[in-house]
Amino acid sequence: MVGDVNLFFNDLDNIHCAELEIMVAEMGARGKGIGKQATLAIMNYGVLTLGVDTFIVKIGYQNTPSIELFKKLGFQEISRSEAFQEITFQLSITEDKKLDIQSSLEEYSVCTYSNLQSVLLK
Repeated sequence: MVGDVNLFFNDLDNIHCAELEIMVAEMGARGKGIGKQATLAIMNYGVLTLGVDTFIVKIGYQNTPSIELFKKLGFQEISRSEAFQEITFQLSITEDKKLDIQSSLEEYSVCTYSNLQSVLLK
């Protein structure tokens, strides 16, 4: 495992809005497109399976690679926090954006946690 990707449903007024977090922790795995593919995969899963129509990301001012990635994916800056030294970006999902996400994805599979062991041992 080189990192993780998560969706958090923190907005009780909008159950279709998810905050997305991605971390590629292994230095040697960075810059190889793994973060982009993990982000696209979780976004695709969120849209198709969980009904997400809006994604939010919060990125530290100094995290230039992440800022560039999310801008390339179409996220728009909506606010800045001087206190937390982070920028908040948002992406609303349209039908065109769904197709764009799916066409940019490499092959991946979704499995339940209980099936993860058998998948990893293959």
